[in-house]
Amino acid sequence: MIEQIEKFETKLIDQHLAEDRGMIAVCGYDDRVIKNGQFGGEVLESVFDSINILGLVYFMPHPLYQRIFQHLSKSVSVLSPEDCETRTFLHDIPVIEKFEPELIANALSRRKGAVFRSGAVIARGTVTIEQAFIAASSVVHALFINYFIEYWRKIRRGRLTSSDRNHFEHVLEGLFSLPEGTFPLGCGPFDSESVILKEMARAGKAIVDAGLVDSFFGNVSYTTEGICYISETGSSLDELEGAIVAVPINGSSSVGLTASSELDAHMRVVEKTGCSSILHGHPKFSVIASMMCEEDGICQHDCYKNCPKLRDLEGVPIVSGEIGAGGLAKTLPARIEKDSGAIVYGHGVFTTGTSDFRKPFDTMVEIERMARESVLRRCKD
Repeated sequence: MIEQIEKFETKLIDQHLAEDRGMIAVCGYDDRVIKNGQFGGEVLESVFDSINILGLVYFMPHPLYQRIFQHLSKSVSVLSPEDCETRTFLHDIPVIEKFEPELIANALSRRKGAVFRSGAVIARGTVTIEQAFIAASSVVHALFINYFIEYWRKIRRGRLTSSDRNHFEHVLEGLFSLPEGTFPLGCGPFDSESVILKEMARAGKAIVDAGLVDSFFGNVSYTTEGICYISETGSSLDELEGAIVAVPINGSSSVGLTASSELDAHMRVVEKTGCSSILHGHPKFSVIASMMCEEDGICQHDCYKNCPKLRDLEGVPIVSGEIGAGGLAKTLPARIEKDSGAIVYGHGVFTTGTSDFRKPFDTMVEIERMARESVLRRCKD
């Protein structure tokens, strides 16, 4: 268990969710509570006594996120972001007033993760430490998106204060830079299963290392000679070795049952475009840009499910649709093209390539770059 604890401490640092290892407590329960260091103290042990969990992650986030979370939580008891991760996974995010066992247990008995007024983040895993890490990462992802959406809405509604502006300027000063340089991705087309699996694993790790996901969510596929190789549902994109399934596109096998929940969308995109490679990640500013609809607050449709408008970001389609085996398999293929990409409302980005993952990766980075420029431009009142 110590190995697992150290693994997720490192992930929190590497993904810039936290900055100081001494301000992280990753806990597991195996007859007793096990964790590194003193951060969190006996309070966290008492939480394990109060609710039935086996994993807990508590940390003071990177100063950028801490500043945002303090601002969002200063006068509310619950935060309700509208991105896909919150809708399907978190539902909402409780705000905990004080670092007390009873208050923490109450929040985590209702939700997978929460934030403190201090800006600290806490999340639980019912069965594993990994579940707690995923929930904690999703809280950070959702609240970052929520901050920019709420700021933009205040501008549009004429409710922005000088305090809001000053805070936003400080946030802009601390923004992380977008990925620069090249990532080691191979040149295709790939002609053997072993090479395909290796390149898929490299591509998955590249989009995690580049910060184009939250936690390690997303998926990757490569289709050739009637087989769609795709990451398994719930797999870690930076640890895809042994977590890729080969699915015959003619439906002659049931192996697709363990594949990504977006298998149908991948296969229909391949059928429509003739592409071979597909990457899917959750880059933050692309998600924010997709949610900046000028009819926000006016339109009566559930836009994330079935937006009646054809929208785009500088030529990149923005599509609606339920994630998983539902609406995306219908809406995404209709608008995405070969060697291009599309943004899914409130969710993330899909990019395609003809022979390998270099083009899809570069396209995802470029879409996120355009999205960031668009969001910051629109947030200037």
